[in-house]
Amino acid sequence: MWKVGVTYVDALRNQNKKIWKPKEKIACNKNGDEEWKGRSFTVKEDDMKWLEQCYVGLVNSPNNSHFVQERLIVEGIKTVEVLPMGRNMILLKPEDGENVEELVKETKDIMENIFHQITPWSPTELPRERYMWVRCTKVPMQAWRQEFFEFLVYIGLVSSYHWM
Repeated sequence: MWKVGVTYVDALRNQNKKIWKPKEKIACNKNGDEEWKGRSFTVKEDDMKWLEQCYVGLVNSPNNSHFVQERLIVEGIKTVEVLPMGRNMILLKPEDGENVEELVKETKDIMENIFHQITPWSPTELPRERYMWVRCTKVPMQAWRQEFFEFLVYIGLVSSYHWM
């Protein structure tokens, strides 16, 4: 069913490792090498330009990462948008004309109370986990159980899930 490998994040970090893929999506080309025949997505260079101005902050208290935007506003920092990347990672996106590096220097005491590290964004900055909501409609209540969500993962509609 699934090819044993590494997590998606680890695969991005180290391209030569195997990624989990359904076996039916893998085919051999004329050289006998395995090729991925399933869905894929490529990000264009132009789509990443806005990220070059961003910084990644590691929050001191991961449980409070969703309140960082409010905390910055209370401290008078309103020119940076906070985008949660997962667990304790926050993307700091500046408004047009704002320089995050200068802002961090000017507000060093405030930033040190919120973050234990702030670095420029790079394509290798990947969160180890990311929470998201998936909306499922017209699912009868009798199907609303762990096995149903495992089935969604099995057929490829969802890549993974965490049963709470």
